[in-house]
Amino acid sequence: MEMRKCLGTMLLLFLIFIPNIDIFMEAEAEAERCWVPSKTFEGPCIRSEDCFDACVTENYPYGECKVVIGKYIRCMCYMGCLST
Repeated sequence: MEMRKCLGTMLLLFLIFIPNIDIFMEAEAEAERCWVPSKTFEGPCIRSEDCFDACVTENYPYGECKVVIGKYIRCMCYMGCLST
């Protein structure tokens, strides 16, 4: 009887949380589309302040050194995406 209650509870939690996973994945994908690589920044991106200056020069509101594809650090400019 205890095992049946435990399995029932686990199934209920599973059914509650699985549909919500898509929400988090969509938000992450949307956030990734809001960043574009800088066209003018040259060299390794070590100081976000330098990246910020390059992005502002390119008429973006913000920029920072970000890890791209898990290992490359690039100067990425924020486009100011609005969530819908």
